[in-house]
Amino acid sequence: MQQRADAMRQSFKHFEAERASARAEDMEDRLDAQLAREQKRLNAMADKARTKIEERKAELNSKLEALQVQAGKATPAVRSRIEQRIAALRQDFEGRGEQLRRAYELSTEAIKAQAQA
Repeated sequence: MQQRADAMRQSFKHFEAERASARAEDMEDRLDAQLAREQKRLNAMADKARTKIEERKAELNSKLEALQVQAGKATPAVRSRIEQRIAALRQDFEGRGEQLRRAYELSTEAIKAQAQA
């Protein structure tokens, strides 16, 4: 009877250990899936920031070209206002571009950190 009870206790301890191991594996699988989702999200964020930077740059260049053509044909007084507008556009682009570059840098840093972990 004692041997049987000891065998049942051993069996019970073995099943508890298996269950704990299975829980750890399940948790690890869930964390891996969550990490994969976050990795995709970070990649999407980096791609979006990079795309916005390129779009803003193209938009600025087209606006600047149009304004420079206008300035070339304009009278000195109008040319002065157009040049002020060009300066304001460049300044605005620098501010927005810096924000987008920083967002891109942060997302790529997070991707690198996650890859190293």
